[in-house]
Amino acid sequence: MAPERKPGRARWALAAAPLALLVLLELAARLVLGAPASPMIVTNSLQRPERYFTTQGDQVLATYDSGAASFAAHSPRPRLVFLGGSSVSGGSRLNPGQEFPDLVASKLALEPLNLAGGGRDSQDAVGILGEALAWSPVGAVLYLGHNDYGNLYFRAHFDSAWESLTVRARSSLHQLWSFALLRRAITRENPRITQPGAAQTGGAKTLGDHKVDPAQVAKATLQLAANLERAHDLLRAAGLPMILVLPASDLSCEPLGSKEPEALAAYQQGMALRHQDPAQGASLLRRARDLDWVTIRAHSDATTVMRRLAEAHPEVVLVDTQAHLLREPGLDIPASDLFSDCVHLSVSGHQAMAELIAEGICRAGLLPGIADCGAY
Repeated sequence: MAPERKPGRARWALAAAPLALLVLLELAARLVLGAPASPMIVTNSLQRPERYFTTQGDQVLATYDSGAASFAAHSPRPRLVFLGGSSVSGGSRLNPGQEFPDLVASKLALEPLNLAGGGRDSQDAVGILGEALAWSPVGAVLYLGHNDYGNLYFRAHFDSAWESLTVRARSSLHQLWSFALLRRAITRENPRITQPGAAQTGGAKTLGDHKVDPAQVAKATLQLAANLERAHDLLRAAGLPMILVLPASDLSCEPLGSKEPEALAAYQQGMALRHQDPAQGASLLRRARDLDWVTIRAHSDATTVMRRLAEAHPEVVLVDTQAHLLREPGLDIPASDLFSDCVHLSVSGHQAMAELIAEGICRAGLLPGIADCGAY
């Protein structure tokens, strides 16, 4: 007599079969189509802590989502501080050793203190820097601007825990070909999108189309300028150099606020000038970015503010990423393959950024006897 099958096992097998089929379909799609385009990462870490660090003996613990969650209060190696948002730490979903803070430190034989964190803006940077000076860094690299404008949008649009959870779930789904192909079948989208920026737009529509008031953008610019001055004053009082990196973004990425006709028109005109008029095409693409409803890419005014700071304080080293990064074919803008999405750097983007920063530090002679500038 055959043994009787247990009903529980049969139910588990029945439930597991569709899941196994989905896994097989996903693997097959990745073999044929490659990995899906990286979705935009949305971070809703907008609360500012009373203190950014606590200490436990010789260990320093970050109270926010930092690139260095913990580190020793004292180190025999010279430390270089890095400040910024997810473009500096975590946003590209790479190992820390592939991000530009570690790469710069490796090139110059320094210890990186990556204190950047998702959603952190220039106000956070001032607070973090004020506390970090206690651990005797030799200087600070600031890569700021994106979140000063992006947080305007996220505070207005994802200000509840439920909305933040929803957008994270959507972002995760867009990493699956099974979801992407089903969505495109329903909406009749082409699963093989090749036009620059289009791949990001499909996922970015989950961000919504809340329009940021231009007055808010102007206010963010003023706050950015004031915070950069405060950071400069802190570093100057400590006798430490300030390395200011202009924020770069993928200008070939279609405006994320898809209902903004003026931004979309400028974008289309700019892309149409590829190879015909690279400079005018770049100007139109910068305008499209500045008019975008979803303000996750630093506005042109951020660049103006930083250039003015460097002009007013010649000791500040300005790393001009917008002029010196590898160019996009046919357009006078940073190459799109330096980015994993509209704002975060790819592996090659982090490598290029590290090279520019290390070269800037060495050419300015900022850390004589400290940094190893033999390669420069």
